[in-house]
Amino acid sequence: MMDSGFRVSYFKSGRKAFQKLKISPPDAIVLDILLEEGEMDGWTILRELKRIR
Repeated sequence: MMDSGFRVSYFKSGRKAFQKLKISPPDAIVLDILLEEGEMDGWTILRELKRIR
Protein backbone atom coordinates (compact mmCIF):
# COMPACT_ATOMS: atom_id res chain seq x y z
CA MET A 1 0.00 0.00 0.00
CA MET A 2 1.27 3.45 -0.91
CA ASP A 3 1.64 6.12 1.78
CA SER A 4 -0.55 9.14 0.96
CA GLY A 5 1.57 11.51 3.03
CA PHE A 6 -1.37 12.49 5.22
CA ARG A 7 -1.10 12.52 8.99
CA VAL A 8 -4.37 12.07 10.85
CA SER A 9 -5.06 13.19 14.43
CA TYR A 10 -8.18 12.22 16.36
CA PHE A 11 -9.57 14.12 19.33
CA LYS A 12 -12.61 13.37 21.48
CA SER A 13 -12.33 16.68 23.31
CA GLY A 14 -13.10 19.87 21.41
CA ARG A 15 -10.86 21.86 23.73
CA LYS A 16 -7.86 19.57 23.12
CA ALA A 17 -8.47 19.64 19.37
CA PHE A 18 -8.62 23.44 19.35
CA GLN A 19 -5.39 23.72 21.36
CA LYS A 20 -3.64 21.54 18.76
CA LEU A 21 -5.13 23.58 15.88
CA LYS A 22 -3.70 26.79 17.33
CA ILE A 23 -0.22 25.28 17.66
CA SER A 24 -0.11 23.46 14.35
CA PRO A 25 -2.77 24.54 11.81
CA PRO A 26 -3.68 21.68 9.45
CA ASP A 27 -4.29 21.82 5.69
CA ALA A 28 -7.75 20.26 6.15
CA ILE A 29 -10.17 19.55 8.99
CA VAL A 30 -12.96 16.99 9.31
CA LEU A 31 -15.02 18.19 12.25
CA ASP A 32 -17.97 16.68 14.09
CA ILE A 33 -20.16 19.72 14.69
CA LEU A 34 -21.96 18.00 17.57
CA LEU A 35 -18.94 16.94 19.63
CA GLU A 36 -20.40 15.45 22.79
CA GLU A 37 -17.40 15.16 25.08
CA GLY A 38 -16.18 18.31 26.76
CA GLU A 39 -17.41 21.86 26.83
CA MET A 40 -16.33 22.95 23.34
CA ASP A 41 -18.50 21.73 20.47
CA GLY A 42 -17.73 21.89 16.77
CA TRP A 43 -19.64 25.15 16.26
CA THR A 44 -17.50 26.84 18.90
CA ILE A 45 -14.34 25.51 17.28
CA LEU A 46 -15.43 26.94 13.91
CA ARG A 47 -16.19 30.35 15.44
CA GLU A 48 -12.83 30.45 17.23
CA LEU A 49 -10.92 29.39 14.11
CA LYS A 50 -12.61 32.15 12.14
CA ARG A 51 -11.79 34.66 14.86
CA ILE A 52 -8.05 33.84 14.97
CA ARG A 53 -7.55 33.58 11.19
